[in-house]
Amino acid sequence: MLEFLLSHKDRALGGVIISGMSEVRDFYNEKRIAIARLLSKAKAKHLLGLAVSWGNSNTFKTFTNMFRDAVKGDPRNISQYYLYSLQYNCTDQLHTISLPV
Repeated sequence: MLEFLLSHKDRALGGVIISGMSEVRDFYNEKRIAIARLLSKAKAKHLLGLAVSWGNSNTFKTFTNMFRDAVKGDPRNISQYYLYSLQYNCTDQLHTISLPV
């Protein structure tokens, strides 16, 4: 969402950011993302899907739906996403977002 608001201001009225990070620079999140990337490269997407779904759901129904969708992902795309997450940084650009957030 942050990248969209930075790159396509003319296509949005604003945005809702939930747990968004402009960069990852703390040890805890760096290691969590690195482990997730290793799991995706090892094609352990069921284990990774279980961890992500469990950590982001508050009901069994939500967990079940999230897990079902998580295991559909292509491990190569998942690995690429996590690698990009470790490299992404838009902190210095946040002040240019003029839309309601």
